[in-house]
Amino acid sequence: MEYVLLFHIAFLLNFVWEVWHSQLYTTCRTMPLADYIPLMTIQSLKDALWITLAYAIVLWFSLPLWVFALGLVIFSALVELHALRTKRWEYAPEMPTLFGIGLTPFIELALTGLLALALLHMY
Repeated sequence: MEYVLLFHIAFLLNFVWEVWHSQLYTTCRTMPLADYIPLMTIQSLKDALWITLAYAIVLWFSLPLWVFALGLVIFSALVELHALRTKRWEYAPEMPTLFGIGLTPFIELALTGLLALALLHMY
């Protein structure tokens, strides 16, 4: 039950994040609303899945929480690099970058994952 609740919390947090930072991608700025809403939903579902899976791994192997956060940062960087290289999306000029990777996607999973865990453990 804990994983199901974590998934739902992570989905909601990531949906808000995705909508907020999507305007830093030229791809999303020009996308029709009929395509935009499903994209935000699918990306948020994927984010929630990765966060939940990372948490399950950390629990299974009794790893410290910093491994959860670091693993998600590394995973995010790899996904973002692949997407940029394959032209899956591109950044708007306003996107802050770190080592060529957008800052908001770079920290998204770790930040929303830690926040989701904090909210989960409030109950």
